Amino acid sequence: MTSYELDLLYDKVDYAMRLSRWSWISFFLRTTDTKMASSSLLMGMLVSTLPAKTKIEYRPKFIHDCEIELRSRGEWVDGLFDGLY
Repeated sequence: MTSYELDLLYDKVDYAMRLSRWSWISFFLRTTDTKMASSSLLMGMLVSTLPAKTKIEYRPKFIHDCEIELRSRGEWVDGLFDGLY
């Protein structure tokens, strides 16, 4: 994932958060196929949604799904999600 693509992700999520579109962000996370998404995209989604972590209903499940996927890829390291919960 390029820095341009991450910038687009951050901009879209930030825009949705400014409009309090919590259900849209939750839908965005829920419909993301963690098996198909790059590790960079998954991490970007977790970081970009962190400021509203208590308002995004699906985020805890998404974090769990991301951890399972990164472990299955052999990309998990202890502490990877520290501060993202």
